[in-house]
Amino acid sequence: MEDHYLKKTLALMSELGIRVRDTYSETDNFDDYYSNGNTYGGRRLFTIGWEDTSGYANVGAKKNYSIPGRQSVAWDAYRITIPERFRAQGRDDPIIHECVHFLQHTTAEEESKYVQFDGNNYLAYLTQRVELEAHLVQVQYIMSECHGYLESRLSKDLQKQVADRIREFVASGNLELAIIAVCTCTRHGLI
Repeated sequence: MEDHYLKKTLALMSELGIRVRDTYSETDNFDDYYSNGNTYGGRRLFTIGWEDTSGYANVGAKKNYSIPGRQSVAWDAYRITIPERFRAQGRDDPIIHECVHFLQHTTAEEESKYVQFDGNNYLAYLTQRVELEAHLVQVQYIMSECHGYLESRLSKDLQKQVADRIREFVASGNLELAIIAVCTCTRHGLI
């Protein structure tokens, strides 16, 4: 399951021009250094699980760490936990969102300044690069893979507006367009 979601997420990130961290490789494991006995290249300890909770999807790692000569952090024993209610609804898009966080370029400084969503700070939370990228990939996944769910939330006109904003974002790099697309989806309950 993990490989499927990582490959799908990597393809969507590429499509949207989102930078993958330089500490990730499909063939060499720079992650899990500490859990693998202080060596690189050991078993990848990335896992995805479902949990009976009413909360949000969650990610956690034993730690993140820098690697000399690399710009992005690496992760040790990264785990994604998704509430069961999404599986009961036939939704796996939160997995894609959380896979972006595992794969995207992130620095230790960015991680230390991360603004957690508290229910009242959506714009401050969303406009962090790491969250905007993850939400944008999630929306793109829903639009390309989850047609029934998409049509239950967004009219054809809104689907076109969101697709147009995403296309314009990819062409221009204008983050405001990405924010508009994601906020439209949030406002209508898609994500």
